[in-house]
Amino acid sequence: MNSSKAFVALALVVSVALMTPAAPPASAQGVGGRAESPSFAVVVSQSRILQVKDVVRVAVADPAIADVVVASKTEVIVIGKAEGKTTLHVWDSSGRTSLDVRVYVNNEELLREIESAIGTGELRARFARATLVLDGAVETDAESRRAELIARAYADKVLNLITVKNPASPPPPAVIEASEVQAAIGIEGVQVRVLKDTVILEGRVPNPLDADRAEQIARIFSDKVLNFIQQPAVEVISGSQKVNVTVARTGEATGP
Repeated sequence: MNSSKAFVALALVVSVALMTPAAPPASAQGVGGRAESPSFAVVVSQSRILQVKDVVRVAVADPAIADVVVASKTEVIVIGKAEGKTTLHVWDSSGRTSLDVRVYVNNEELLREIESAIGTGELRARFARATLVLDGAVETDAESRRAELIARAYADKVLNLITVKNPASPPPPAVIEASEVQAAIGIEGVQVRVLKDTVILEGRVPNPLDADRAEQIARIFSDKVLNFIQQPAVEVISGSQKVNVTVARTGEATGP
């Protein structure tokens, strides 16, 4: 191959390489590799604070719709300028995050969008200053949690006042068996009784530290523990007499 043919071949290779689009970076797919970017809503002439981590720089696709101000390394202020939708890119210590920013004309339009996204006819959304309040009724706790999660995509502060018609029954309290507490304590002289959710410790121990140890073990089974364990008698000299005083764990001293 002569030099002119070699030059033509090289030029073709370079042309094909320049015409082939490069694969987009993984971060361009959105947070966590998702195809859809997370959403962020704001009203015209109002602002919201976006929490970030060690922000490096920000960029908005259409500054006529929304503007951004970096307030600190952890906060970016998004300001609504005109109705529409744009994309906000934030570079921070975790990489690049892209958000779909939707700017609404007023709160009423935003509230209709929130109620539509929740999709439950009995729920109503309203603003009390900067707090988004959810009212109404749903059938289950799961529906209430779902509505709140959706609302948090539109507002930083959400107050959930939703009534649940069929709330999940709380699990019954665990039954405390006196024999299990007694076996766990394993200290001679200690007797255990259980009254509902309260563990009652009684008896007498030769070592004052055993009373403390028994109470600590009992509190593994219940926060409510009554410790009436008596400690060894202490000899007290009163005038010319010696008196043996038995000190109970309740702090009361009893003697003959």
